[in-house]
Amino acid sequence: MLPHKTQSIVVDSGTFSTKAGFSGDETPKLVMRSVVGKIEDDATNRLYFGDDLNVRRDRLALRHPFDDKGLVLDWKMMESIWDQVFQRLSVNSKEASVLLAEPSDNARIIREKHTELLFEKKGIQSLFMGKSAAWSCYANARGTGLVLDSGGGSTSVCTVTEGYVLPKSIIRDNMSGRTLDKIMLDLLSKRSDVKSFHPRYAYQKTVQADGSIRIEPTSQYDSTTHKSYRNYMLMELGREIRESLSLCSHEKFDAASNSNVPSKRFTLPDNTTINVGSERFLVPELMFNPTMHASSQNSVPVHTMILMSIEKCGEQKLRKELFGNIILTGGNTSYEGFKDRVEREITLRAANSIRSRVIGGSSKSRRQFTSWMGGSILGSMDSFEKMSISKKEYEEYGTSVVDRKCP
Repeated sequence: MLPHKTQSIVVDSGTFSTKAGFSGDETPKLVMRSVVGKIEDDATNRLYFGDDLNVRRDRLALRHPFDDKGLVLDWKMMESIWDQVFQRLSVNSKEASVLLAEPSDNARIIREKHTELLFEKKGIQSLFMGKSAAWSCYANARGTGLVLDSGGGSTSVCTVTEGYVLPKSIIRDNMSGRTLDKIMLDLLSKRSDVKSFHPRYAYQKTVQADGSIRIEPTSQYDSTTHKSYRNYMLMELGREIRESLSLCSHEKFDAASNSNVPSKRFTLPDNTTINVGSERFLVPELMFNPTMHASSQNSVPVHTMILMSIEKCGEQKLRKELFGNIILTGGNTSYEGFKDRVEREITLRAANSIRSRVIGGSSKSRRQFTSWMGGSILGSMDSFEKMSISKKEYEEYGTSVVDRKCP
């Protein structure tokens, strides 16, 4: 891989995945899971990332650098992810200018710690840290809007006014991709035609003499597979089913009265095929009616979160503008029909004089990368250099400079 001409890199790293690439590009060049693997009692201390995690290894334990809110918990693992970013983008960190997306409710101590890590340990030339919600607005050519972000660890809503997040408007809920993956497996496991779920590594394929493929279960890995890895791969199966088959109903979905909905076939790791019907509608429905399943019953409907956030913004003129600029981002907003359903739920509850408009990318990948794309746009602007914290400024003012230059 040849070095990229520009050294301005944009990074959006969260609970589920890390997206990284170069300012001015339309999509990130690197997308990998925000998970780090390490074999227990391995003297080499080798770490595993990305596609390497798809290969089962004895005693491979997985660690997550972020909590469900996308806040950094494990700085050693976070540093290892940065090493991967620079390495895979073929960028010398000591020559790099970095734009880093952060959660809207990121803690000051975490911001300062991240600033210290990048300047002290990675030796970068400059840094700009920006709120992911504001970047999502930039990606949609807006300075003001309400951003609904639903990803792997949680769902959040906040308002952005003229490029700045309004702190009092931030609302976060534990509804997440991880929750929905578990629920999908739970719903399917209760069916008579499904015995149990096992990760893909629990089966081995052999080619027969006639060229056919035989798939058989294997128990040889049971005692040597780390529990964290087994759980991770099982949830990957749930995610695969959910993301490939789910659809969002245009109105409240009731499984009891919609038993004849169109089904789709899914081939399980043991090569058996199941027809997924009402489950493919019920899982997205939980984002609007979470009380329909025990695992999500304490969550708040996404349309209620939107209305609560707007209510926290005092000016009527601003509220009206927010209703007309509801922006979707995150993998859980990518269901077919989700955008129309949100708009319908908000319209039903808003005043007659209010026109609601929900803005979502034209493709699934656009919603998944919305925040990153906003950072890419920001980094290509002529004013970016003045906005950033230079290495000289960091050396003069220390970590506190991040609060002054990146409010």
